[in-house]
Amino acid sequence: MLASVGAVASEGYVEQQVANSARFGVPAGRADAAARAAARPLPDGTWQTLPERAAALEIVDELHRLGAVGVTAWLDGVDRPLLLVQAGRRLPPAPGMEWFDEFSSRFAREVSDELAALSRARPMIGVERIDATHPMILETPEAVARLVAGFVRALPD
Repeated sequence: MLASVGAVASEGYVEQQVANSARFGVPAGRADAAARAAARPLPDGTWQTLPERAAALEIVDELHRLGAVGVTAWLDGVDRPLLLVQAGRRLPPAPGMEWFDEFSSRFAREVSDELAALSRARPMIGVERIDATHPMILETPEAVARLVAGFVRALPD
C-alpha cells in the first residue's frame, strides 16, 4: 500500500483499474467510479492515487495496532449491536502470487473461525457471509445493502 499511495499513475490509470476489476467480476461502471474516487486527476492527464502519504501512514499504523491484538480482540470494547459482513469467496491469486494462496486460505479459515466464536459468545455482534469477494460493495452492492437494511430494521428503537 505504501508504495502506491500518492503515486502518479499513467493517463490510462482508470482503464487499467477497470480491466483489473473485471477479473473479479466487478461491473465496469462501478470499477470506473471506484478508480476515479481513489485518485485525483492531474492537469497533465495523469492521476495521483489516494490517500496521500500522511493519511496512508496513519492507516498503516492503525492496521498494525489492530493486527497486534488479533483479528477479533479489537472488538472487545463494542457494547452496541454490530454487523460484520464477511466475503464468502476469496479473490483469485494475482499472477505470480500463487504462493500466497495457501496462506490466504488458511488466514480466511482462521478469521471465519474467530468470527463464528465471537458471534456465539457475543450475540450483539452478528456475522453474515455473502457470496462475494473482498470488494463486495462493488461486486454486489444490492446484497450488501439488503443485509445492512435488515440489520438496521431489527435494531431496537
